[in-house]
Amino acid sequence: MTNYIRIILNNNLFIRILFIFYSVFLTFFLLKPGSENSFQFLRAYHNTDKIAHFTFFFILALISFFNFSKNKIISIFLGLLFYAILTEVMQGLMNLGRSADFFDFIADSVGIILGYFVFKYINDRFN
Repeated sequence: MTNYIRIILNNNLFIRILFIFYSVFLTFFLLKPGSENSFQFLRAYHNTDKIAHFTFFFILALISFFNFSKNKIISIFLGLLFYAILTEVMQGLMNLGRSADFFDFIADSVGIILGYFVFKYINDRFN
């Protein structure tokens, strides 16, 4: 099993393609027009959309940290935070049934931070 993980982690082309597709998917998903019926299962409980924000940015952080140079961690971290802020601001400005929410940004940030620590653990263990 660990050999498969090493192969995937060392396959730069796979990680880059994954990063591009996931970034496009996430941007579309975060900026698509909202509606009353979309993701009703997330609205069943108050603030469960924060779990989605956390998860999306956790995955983005993992892919980003593995994709880019290991000596640019701070730049990657700041870029991800900028992306989180930008998507929240755009949600507020686009007037498509979505709104900017500071707590979404907090969930995004926690996902990024935890993504970094998981990246660090995996990188130290398998490299």
